[in-house]
Amino acid sequence: MICYKLLYLCHRTNAQNVDIGIYGDPQEYWINYQPVSGYTSVMQYGEKVNKIYRAILNFDIFVSVFKEGDLAYLCGKDFEDGDAPLITTGYVNGRDANAKVISVRNQNKAIEVTFEKIK
Repeated sequence: MICYKLLYLCHRTNAQNVDIGIYGDPQEYWINYQPVSGYTSVMQYGEKVNKIYRAILNFDIFVSVFKEGDLAYLCGKDFEDGDAPLITTGYVNGRDANAKVISVRNQNKAIEVTFEKIK
């Protein structure tokens, strides 16, 4: 059985200016993401290998959902108001996110999404 975990994703809304991120409201997704392991992952990511997570997703369902530079809340991130990130007026969406989408690779029937833990 596949182990799905809760993930909140904040889409970056300003693609022109990548240095200053403006993010939308967190969206809830249930996906299977796992930490990377193995020799090739160590060779690819080096010392950062402990911060990298990967998800293989169904192309038909998740096409155009994940973009490089989006922020995510992974691994049961604790939130101030309970189970979900705060969404209120004046709240900076993506604040305290603990992961960033660093790679989205579309394949024939699947999408490989790679996250890097931040902070």
